[in-house]
Amino acid sequence: MYWDRTNGEIELTNTSGDWCDYWWQPQKGATTSGNSGTTANGTSNIAIISGTNNNDYGFEVHFGQADGTTGLCSVRLQYANGRLVGHYIKY
Repeated sequence: MYWDRTNGEIELTNTSGDWCDYWWQPQKGATTSGNSGTTANGTSNIAIISGTNNNDYGFEVHFGQADGTTGLCSVRLQYANGRLVGHYIKY
C-alpha cells in the first residue's frame, strides 16, 4: 500500500502471487462511505481511495490474499495538516 501525496490517493500493488481482496471505509464526523474490490497478481499502483488530502478524514483499509490464507492486513489512517498517519495490524 502506498500514499500518493500529490494526487491524494491511496494505492495498492499486489505482489502476493494470488488475487488480493480489499475493502475500505473513510469517515469524517458522521459521514461514511466505502468500497471493495479485487486485484490480480502483478497489478501495480491501483488507486483504491481518492481525496485523502482533506483534514480530519479517517480511513480503515483491509486487504489480503483472496483465499484468506496469508497476507491479511488491517490499516487505520488519519489525514491532518499535510500528513497521513496511522498503524497496521498484520494477521
